Amino acid sequence: MLFSRLKRAVKGYVARHDALILTYHSVVAAPLPFPIPQHLDRERFEWQIGYLARHFRCVSLSTLVRELQEGRVGKYTVAVTFDDGFHNNYQVAFPLLKRYWVPATIFVATQYIGGRPLIWPEALASTLALAKERVVSIDGQPYPLATSGEMTQAYKACTRRFKALHLEAIDAEIRALGQQLHISPRDIEDSAVYPQFRLLDWPDIDEMLGSSLVEIGSHTVTHRRLSQLSPDEALRELRDSRDCIEQRTGRVRHLAYPFGGRPGDFTDAHMAMAKECGYEAAVACSPGPVVTGSEIYALPRVSINANTGKEAFRYLLHGGVSFQHKARQ
Repeated sequence: MLFSRLKRAVKGYVARHDALILTYHSVVAAPLPFPIPQHLDRERFEWQIGYLARHFRCVSLSTLVRELQEGRVGKYTVAVTFDDGFHNNYQVAFPLLKRYWVPATIFVATQYIGGRPLIWPEALASTLALAKERVVSIDGQPYPLATSGEMTQAYKACTRRFKALHLEAIDAEIRALGQQLHISPRDIEDSAVYPQFRLLDWPDIDEMLGSSLVEIGSHTVTHRRLSQLSPDEALRELRDSRDCIEQRTGRVRHLAYPFGGRPGDFTDAHMAMAKECGYEAAVACSPGPVVTGSEIYALPRVSINANTGKEAFRYLLHGGVSFQHKARQ
């Protein structure tokens, strides 16, 4: 125990001039039909936010970017971000951010704000969870759906299959699954799981912005991989989402690339487009700390998911991310 504490203290000392940007997605208030990595439960999220508030300097992404531009990184600095713009960011996470006074940036895909459709991972999860058949065929292979564990395996099989597909093809595949399982979009919207997965409305965004605790950034218009689009399409995704948010809120500073892997999901050309569109910075999903000299249009982030327990969270925050990054280099 003493050795573990000493090791963590040494790592924390070594990493004291590294900042971290944390990536969250969704914070759910009730259990889901089966675990989905990007959806944390409320209790876990509250513990993490409370821990950050007690032990770290929590700043907005704008503050962190400004300090980077000035060539400095404050000690033990953390910025919190959310991707996709789930309604539970407002309903569940926002009250906790206010309680502990932790700033956050929420990246929204503008096509989904105020609409009924779900982003495809949640549309897929809903279809499997509500299935009226107990077996689904995926690539000709049967997957039972009787238990939470079986639904998880079917979900993973689908997401592996969808990874290389364009959004239109993914939507078609989910519609086909719905027909196979006798689940319609209306069934999903009328279900108990839908409120957990629905997206933000503009009034929610307005209220959060009014707190001065939340910033809204762009996650493009349709949440498609930029690398799968033509240069003109990619530019429209970046420009039109920025224009939409700016018209509603007055200003948008930052971009989060959908999926966020480089170069698989975005490239140097997309980074140049982000700068051309007027974004001050952009964040990726490549793991690592933020240091002076970090690429301002591809800032690394640390993903926090439903499986990140207390010890793992402490380890990541107290130097684990920095040590892992140095080891990969």
